Amino acid sequence: MKQITNIFKIENLSELSAQYRVFDIKGLKKGKDYQENKQFLIKKFSNTLRHPVTIIEIDGEPKLIVKNDADILKKINPEYDGGRLYLHFNLSDKIFDIDLTYITSRGTWYYTSWKGNPEKSGGIATNIGVHFYDMLQWVFGPVKENIVHIHTHDRAAGYFKFAKAKVRWFLSINADTLPTDVKVQGKRTYRSINIEGEELEFSEGFTDLHTLSYQDILNGGGFRIGEARAAIDIVHEIRTCTPIGLQGDYHSFCKLPLAPHPFK
Repeated sequence: MKQITNIFKIENLSELSAQYRVFDIKGLKKGKDYQENKQFLIKKFSNTLRHPVTIIEIDGEPKLIVKNDADILKKINPEYDGGRLYLHFNLSDKIFDIDLTYITSRGTWYYTSWKGNPEKSGGIATNIGVHFYDMLQWVFGPVKENIVHIHTHDRAAGYFKFAKAKVRWFLSINADTLPTDVKVQGKRTYRSINIEGEELEFSEGFTDLHTLSYQDILNGGGFRIGEARAAIDIVHEIRTCTPIGLQGDYHSFCKLPLAPHPFK
C-alpha cells in the first residue's frame, strides 16, 4: 500500500509498525469541512508534538500517523483538544470484558412526567442510557452487535459487542434493583463499570454535568449532530428491537424479579 501525503510519503504502512504508530481519530467526520479540519489537526498536532505528523485514510477511515518515538508519544492525550478530538490506541487485538450497571431510583412521579412516556422520552435506554452508550463507543470503537434482553417501564438490559469490548449492561429506575450494600447505606443511586474484574464506581460527581454542558454550549462550544449519530443509532435499535429474554451473555441483574407498572 502506498499513501501520498502533503508532508511525507509512506509505503508499506502495515510493515512499518516499528517506525510508526497508527491512531484512530474519532470526531473527524466526512463533510464539506473535512479537508480543512484535517489540515488544521495536522498542523496542530505537528506543533504540539514538535514533530511532523500526517493524517491518511485506511479502509476509508482517517488515521493519525505518528513516529514511534517515546518522547513524542508521551505528549499524546486520548482526550486531546478539550475532548473534541478523541483518539483511542489501536495497538492491540484485546477485547475487553465489561459490565455496566446504572441504577438511578425514581418515584412514581416519573411515570406521570414526559420521561415516563416512551413516545416522548424514548424510554430509559434513550433518556438515561444514551450517555453511557455514547461514551462506550468513543472509547471502544463502533458497535458490531446490539442485543436487548429486557426492556420494560423501569429497566432495560442488553449486550453490546464493540470493536474492542464486550459489554453487558443494565439500567434501572427501580430502587428495588439496588445492591443490598447500597441500600444499607441509604443511597438511591448506583453507577458502576467493571472492566476485566476491576470496578470503577462513579455514583458521585454527576450533579452539575448538565449545567456545565449548557454553559459550554452558551460559550460557543457543544457538539454537532454528527458526533452524536452513533449513539442515536444505538438507542434507536434498542427501542425498535424485540427483547430476547435471558439468553446468551446477559447481565447478572437481569435475573431480578420484574415489577408491575404502578399505574397499569
